Amino acid sequence: MKYELQTIPVWKAYEEDTECPLCFLHKEAEQRNTKFFLGNSIMVPEMRVQLNEHGFCHRHFHMLAAGTGKLGYSLALNTHMETIVATTEKLGGAIAAARGNASRPVAAYVDYLERLADDCLMCDRIQYNMRNYTYTVAKLYATEPQFPDALRSSKGFCLSHLPAVLRMGLEVLPAKLLPEWHRDILDVQKRGIAANREALEEFSWQFDYQTDKKTPERSLDAVPRGVQRLAGFGP
Repeated sequence: MKYELQTIPVWKAYEEDTECPLCFLHKEAEQRNTKFFLGNSIMVPEMRVQLNEHGFCHRHFHMLAAGTGKLGYSLALNTHMETIVATTEKLGGAIAAARGNASRPVAAYVDYLERLADDCLMCDRIQYNMRNYTYTVAKLYATEPQFPDALRSSKGFCLSHLPAVLRMGLEVLPAKLLPEWHRDILDVQKRGIAANREALEEFSWQFDYQTDKKTPERSLDAVPRGVQRLAGFGP
């Protein structure tokens, strides 16, 4: 697979105080793509054709609906529904024609709806961005002398993005560098999760009448940070 280096946004992410630099980049990519699909781009004929066929996932349908500039989005929704109606009428006709033996046409109808729910133009664009960002993390580790220290001083990655980081290392790094890469990745993960657990314990002090310990200000956001560590960024 061909990747593109995206060094500036990756360095920016490592300058942020975040549980996971890839979560920071993922959130920025989602915000950027939301503006893209609510702008004039959605009216471009090629984009309308893709949207008519693929649509968006549950999360991104609602995210776009909560945004501003909905004229193009409303027109795109209408033509997307037109495509769905044409397909479901055909599949529904097969169900009606089957009478009592409708297991196959029902399965085809359900399969179409399930594939439609999982299909998302915005997810595809974001995944493309994230592959490039993950590739850049690995390449910077191998080629930029200052980057390994930046990685070592970070909080690591969330458990949602960590698998892609580990796979990318095997794909693009030279074999002689892999032991150091794996050691650094696993060390920052261990420290990051230990810090999350300590913060969660400190957060609980404010609810424990049996202790006079006070929750430090740094641990007041322990729950959202812990959730991000386990599941990546959310709504």
